Amino acid sequence: MSTLAPPRLRLSRSVRAGEAFEVRTLVQHPMETGLRRDGARLVPRDMLASIVVTPSLDSRAEHMRNSLA
Repeated sequence: MSTLAPPRLRLSRSVRAGEAFEVRTLVQHPMETGLRRDGARLVPRDMLASIVVTPSLDSRAEHMRNSLA
C-alpha cells in the first residue's frame, strides 16, 4: 500500500478563542463506492463515516495558532 499524503486543513482567520468554527479539510484515503465490480463480484462499500480531530502541540499546530492571532 502506498503512503498517504498528510491532510490539508483550512481555517478562517477570524476564529477567536472559545468559539466554535468550521474546519475544511482534504484527506486522501482509500475508498470504494460499492458500485465497482471485480469481475462478477461487487466490491463492498468502504467510505469515511466520521473524522475525529484532536488538538496537537506540534510545530505546525503552533504555527497555525500564531497565524490566527
